Amino acid sequence: MSFLCDGIIKYKNHYYILEIKTETSSKFFQRKDVDPSHYHQATAYSLAFGIDEVLFLYECRDNCDKKAFIFNVTDDMKQELIGYMVTCDGYIRRNEVPPIPSDVAKKTCSYCGYKGRCKADGQ
Repeated sequence: MSFLCDGIIKYKNHYYILEIKTETSSKFFQRKDVDPSHYHQATAYSLAFGIDEVLFLYECRDNCDKKAFIFNVTDDMKQELIGYMVTCDGYIRRNEVPPIPSDVAKKTCSYCGYKGRCKADGQ
């Protein structure tokens, strides 16, 4: 995890985690809610800060239009992410490369610190 939180804001005596995303107009104009690929990020920040509401601000790169959505992190989401992290920690402790999920996006690997290890192990 890179953990690059954009901020925490207080509005009407209530705290929100702020996450700003930019995207192309083709994605932006179709945007109706928070991108599901951002759920784990929101959940990780929620666990770290103890704040269950994340304000996602999506900005169109082409014209700077903005859309905002509140994402509510549930206890089930937190438990699922904790389980995932415990599993990952187990692989690290055993010095094993975990199996690559079949649904992992190629861009996910570009941010991974273990990319070289996967390549060396033929994955």
